[in-house]
Amino acid sequence: MTITFLLPGPGNKPIGGAKVVYEYANRLVNDGYTVNIAYPTLMLPKEMSLFNVFIRVLRYFYYIVMNKYKCSSWFSLDDKINEKWVWTLSEKCIPKSDVVIATSWRTAVYLNEYKNTKSKFYLIQGYENWDNYDEKRLIETWKYPIVKIVIAPWLQEIGKKLGEETNLVENGFNFDYFKLSNKIETRNPNNLCMLYHKNENKGISDGFAAIEIARQKYPQITLNLFGVPSKPKNLPDWVNYYQKPNREEFNNLYNQSAIYVAPSHTEGLCLTVGEAMQCGCAVACTDIGGYTVLCCNEKNALVSPVKNPSALANNIIRLIEDQSLKNAIAKNGNENIRRFTWESAYFKFKNILERESNGK
Repeated sequence: MTITFLLPGPGNKPIGGAKVVYEYANRLVNDGYTVNIAYPTLMLPKEMSLFNVFIRVLRYFYYIVMNKYKCSSWFSLDDKINEKWVWTLSEKCIPKSDVVIATSWRTAVYLNEYKNTKSKFYLIQGYENWDNYDEKRLIETWKYPIVKIVIAPWLQEIGKKLGEETNLVENGFNFDYFKLSNKIETRNPNNLCMLYHKNENKGISDGFAAIEIARQKYPQITLNLFGVPSKPKNLPDWVNYYQKPNREEFNNLYNQSAIYVAPSHTEGLCLTVGEAMQCGCAVACTDIGGYTVLCCNEKNALVSPVKNPSALANNIIRLIEDQSLKNAIAKNGNENIRRFTWESAYFKFKNILERESNGK
């Protein structure tokens, strides 16, 4: 069986949604499937200006020559997987496949038009209300006659409200990559960590506001900030920034931190919260479906309302002041996250592909 994943852009930067695809791709190819990953130069070109199309044409040839579209700089993808840089995601540009899997609403728009593909799937990793958001078109993709796989219960609930059947497969976590190496009890409670992202839905401004409030009471607080973009300008001296940390740096920054701050407004199923739990951080997060898949308030995380920096700050302060609470939250999180294995996720994912494909 040949399986092709459709991604909305190149894989040259760390992105959580792409990481999930690569995890499945590795396991599928090791199970004997032929696996392709297609990256488009043009995404819905009719919606792009002529200038942007021209820029994309130049990038098409540049990426072809330099192999810049591949994920090798940050993810260990099996060599047997065929990464293809294509003009668009139209069916004529895609390798002949038994199964094609869309991974975002824009890729689903293309897949819905395919005429010669036996089985179509739509891996839904979030409610994509960002990036020139068009809710009407987004909802249309949920109603396509394509088998839908969602990664979190809150997304399954959206499907039910839309009258659509979905298959739930929660993400797994790599327990070989992230490990607890520094005792939870001995960590300095004033050491925090947080993801940096330019997308407003990540709530980074709320996170900084919350930490600033906490620093009014505990000025010794330091922050390990990490992300893909270049180091933000004008960061205070109490912030250490890690751009695209490698495996050792990633583990160190998590293990040096006592508290992980997660201020997002929306997430599918957040990988960084799970990674922080793997490494023994106590989590202070917002009350969104993508966090509460992993986080139970007062048990393995402290959860506060979305867009409420003061409430988030209060939870950070509680974890700093109450060592017993911090240690219990961190230990419970570290124990709970072990339920979310890639082995379990892959078993469910593969069975859905096989069941639906064989039924056609």
